[in-house]
Amino acid sequence: MFSDTSVWNTPLDKSKVDPNSAGMIRTLMSDGPPKDITAEVRSMFGFPFYFARAQDPVYRIVLSETTEPFEREINGLFVHCPVGVETSRSSDSVFRLVEQTDGNTYHFQRAFVDNTARVIHAWRSYRLETDGPGFHNINEPPTGLEPIRPEELAAGFVRHTVGMHTKCLSGHNVAPYDLSVTKGVTCDPINDPTTRLSMGNVVFVDMTVAEVEALNIPTYQKAILKGLAVHGALVGYNGFRNWTLTYEAPQDRTAFGRPDPYVAAGLPSTLSIADALDAVGGWGAKLKVLAPFRRPV
Repeated sequence: MFSDTSVWNTPLDKSKVDPNSAGMIRTLMSDGPPKDITAEVRSMFGFPFYFARAQDPVYRIVLSETTEPFEREINGLFVHCPVGVETSRSSDSVFRLVEQTDGNTYHFQRAFVDNTARVIHAWRSYRLETDGPGFHNINEPPTGLEPIRPEELAAGFVRHTVGMHTKCLSGHNVAPYDLSVTKGVTCDPINDPTTRLSMGNVVFVDMTVAEVEALNIPTYQKAILKGLAVHGALVGYNGFRNWTLTYEAPQDRTAFGRPDPYVAAGLPSTLSIADALDAVGGWGAKLKVLAPFRRPV
């Protein structure tokens, strides 16, 4: 997703570290190590991706929440969509639709696809230009990033910024998502905002690709660490007890009778990165927070 020049596809300037980085990482690590990603977690909280073609039927988008401009511009639109879409299996019921005929990717939340009436019902939705900068409306939530895909894990490099889930957030969004309508769940009791990550923060691993490659760890762990070292993870979700990253859900393949892509790629059923940095001092020693940056024009 997004253009080659998008900030989400180009290397971070890791020299620009947030002055409160150490405190935020220390608090993040106090919540526990990164969560193990089981097959059940991927199905429940991962993002299914569907690619719509001109030969797919046309569905009408019907949203129950239309208070924001990015929702009103989508409500009532007609898009192509494959028949048989399955959402994630959590209460969020999300899915992504890459509409290849109009050049946009749509994110649907609390969605239900009525294949008889040809309607995509959702609570909220927004769209991003698939080959664009990775931004659209200044009020949109920072959740449009591509998840980690099984093919990337098998290949040994996640070459884009990914989404990051945390236990809770500061309640004060930072640039480039300082104007986002999505604030997330504030930590309770309310902490000093400088000690908690905020919606819009980018977290990265302070290592080189060569240093990651030298670690004696599985290829899929190296793939994630290389991605975090070059592109980082954008804080855009919360609710897990432990922090984690966003993965593709397998139902975008299994819904059409194809094999689970994680199994097909030869990956373990449970993806764990908790011990990936043990040889170099652990996650707390290598994670840093990028300084907030202005949204690209």
